[in-house]
Amino acid sequence: MTNQIPRAITVIFFLFLVENSHCANMKISPNNPTETLDTSVHFSCTPGKDVDHYSEIYVIDIIKNNKDQIAVLKKTGISFKYDKVQKRFEGVGELNGDVTKAYLNLTLLMPRVEDAGYYTCVISYMNNDGLLKQDESSARLVVKKMDKTNTKYLETVVNSLVRRVEDLEAVKKEKDMKVDHLLTKLNALEKKLNFQSMFSATFKEKTKTLLSSKKVIIFDDILQQKGKGYDKSTGVYTAPKSGMYSFSLAIGTWSPTNKLTDVELTVNGRTLTTLQTTNYNQSKEGYQDQAGISLVTLLRAGDKVKAVTSGTTTNQEYLIGLLSLFSGYLVKE
Repeated sequence: MTNQIPRAITVIFFLFLVENSHCANMKISPNNPTETLDTSVHFSCTPGKDVDHYSEIYVIDIIKNNKDQIAVLKKTGISFKYDKVQKRFEGVGELNGDVTKAYLNLTLLMPRVEDAGYYTCVISYMNNDGLLKQDESSARLVVKKMDKTNTKYLETVVNSLVRRVEDLEAVKKEKDMKVDHLLTKLNALEKKLNFQSMFSATFKEKTKTLLSSKKVIIFDDILQQKGKGYDKSTGVYTAPKSGMYSFSLAIGTWSPTNKLTDVELTVNGRTLTTLQTTNYNQSKEGYQDQAGISLVTLLRAGDKVKAVTSGTTTNQEYLIGLLSLFSGYLVKE
């Protein structure tokens, strides 16, 4: 025998199932509803009690009057073949794993008189001998026609529509809440991705500023800044987030004598690096030099970075604003 499911032998199997209804199970509840807008009918298609001859279930169908395929459950999911336009059928099912737990459940919304008929549960499976077989079970649905001129019917229609609107409003509210939640997460993610912290500062005084020992060098002229990390009144940059940062420091100095000037870049008082200028005789007016450095370092949120003169600085050393710059930015969180 080939591995096709021959419909020609359906009658034979059906006759077998009449005497062995435990091979498949078809239930309809309620099976005699009145045609209204607020009624639903539930169909349950499951294997019967005797599933020892099942090796694997491939397909579960529910068919109306032996010709109209309502729904098909495969391992890939459920597909509906009937009433596709109005979509009054809904369904859930399971076909993977234990054959005793396989099922196909359908719900018919707003049943009509034309929905009446015989509904057959068809289970296509491979038996323990490796042959494709079918088990079937049928149940009848009777739908009573409602007198549409009856006041009660009109009240039922109105109440049904009101409930339907309320249900739709509830669904819309739930979806709106989900959308708002997703938008909040999206905005937070965009804010995180677009977050920038950077600054670049120099001096308003472009000529000479007298330096003193162990003092913060205050770059009071901000050229660019994103975020509020750098404070031009104190000369301190405060890391807004933990991450990797890049800093650059350039210092120009002048002295009437041949002096070395040391400037330290510090984090929370700890020296990261030291710049040193050697003031040499460039003109008759005195000695000047410039030094610069760039570095990358890891900071924690709240760490404070600043440029500080060393303890060897004397009152004969001046900073040249035009040649000095302090800048930094967040590379990566």
